[in-house]
Amino acid sequence: MNVMPSYEQEEFRTGVRRLADAAPLEPGGFDAARYAAAWSRFAEAGVAGLCLAPVMGGFSGAAEDVALIAAELGRAPGATPRIETMVLAAVLLSSGAEPAIARLREKFAAGQSQPAVAWFEGGDPYGQDMPQVQATRTDDGFTLTGRKMAVIGATTADCLIVTAQLPARGLGLFVVDPAAARVDMRGYRLSDTTPVADIVFHDTPALTDRPIAEGEHARAILHKALDHALIAQCAATLGGMDRAINLSIEHLKTRQQFGRPLADFQALQHRVADMFIATNDARSILYAAIAASRGDAVPRAAAASRCKVKISTSARSVIGDALHLHGGIGITTEYPVGHLYRRAMVDSLLMGDADYHLARLEAGGVDWRMDEQPAGVVECLARA
Repeated sequence: MNVMPSYEQEEFRTGVRRLADAAPLEPGGFDAARYAAAWSRFAEAGVAGLCLAPVMGGFSGAAEDVALIAAELGRAPGATPRIETMVLAAVLLSSGAEPAIARLREKFAAGQSQPAVAWFEGGDPYGQDMPQVQATRTDDGFTLTGRKMAVIGATTADCLIVTAQLPARGLGLFVVDPAAARVDMRGYRLSDTTPVADIVFHDTPALTDRPIAEGEHARAILHKALDHALIAQCAATLGGMDRAINLSIEHLKTRQQFGRPLADFQALQHRVADMFIATNDARSILYAAIAASRGDAVPRAAAASRCKVKISTSARSVIGDALHLHGGIGITTEYPVGHLYRRAMVDSLLMGDADYHLARLEAGGVDWRMDEQPAGVVECLARA
């Protein structure tokens, strides 16, 4: 498996890392305004266009390219936006053929639009296939009624992509103006300071006469978008694990005890070695998920769920160990390890926790353990 980056990938990754390192880590984390500014900064640098295929106005759309950059963004969760929300929006917008959707897609690729995807409703399976939000046909198009929860970036988004139930036609994907008078939004922050909002629609008109997609096509597109976003989220978590190990090694070399650096103590060396092994085991699962993302829906979904189970479990252990190795400084808001841990804990719950994905695998008759590699070659994904 070739995992060496091309020259172009390495240059892009270096630019993104430089941009992330230049952003100051603020103890209070993100508020809505800072998150919107971070989104704009990285989207204009090309991260949004990376999530779209060239035929859609972007310049990649490949899972390996997205994962490479996601790992860089995951190294600095207090200064970077969530790339999985960009991936969600990109895949959903790619399915629309109307001129209004094409214009929105162009703005998104250029970093001039910040869409938010409203799909989560709680419950099981989170309102994916049978949302409680109802779409009603009117003389002018459609109106939406219902509630969505924990919509990331909604308070500063310029458009919402909303999943809704169409009478007798199944799932529908709609675009809504978040500033519309019939949209009630309550913003708050998750424990890692990611800004989200609960949204209630009251006969809110959609911006287009027709849904972006509907029926089985909409369902397939939504599941594809969620699987690709899940892989990007896992790559970001893996980047955070790599950063936590590097910070731990630096700390152990610097901090002294009994007149010697902590790095001289064999027990701590073994602890770091265990963290490194766990991270690279998780990296292998990510590679497999990226390879499977190019294939059919069933193996793609199974690989994405395996990836979430493995990486979320490993991150809890690895970044938790980094906290322990740092001692009290690790939990302060002025130091990055605490931010990495809070992001990892939130990510372990977003888009389905380990129990949900284990149940998803079991329902599909799939063992969560990966006994054999999926077909395909992962090109040019380097270690973060």
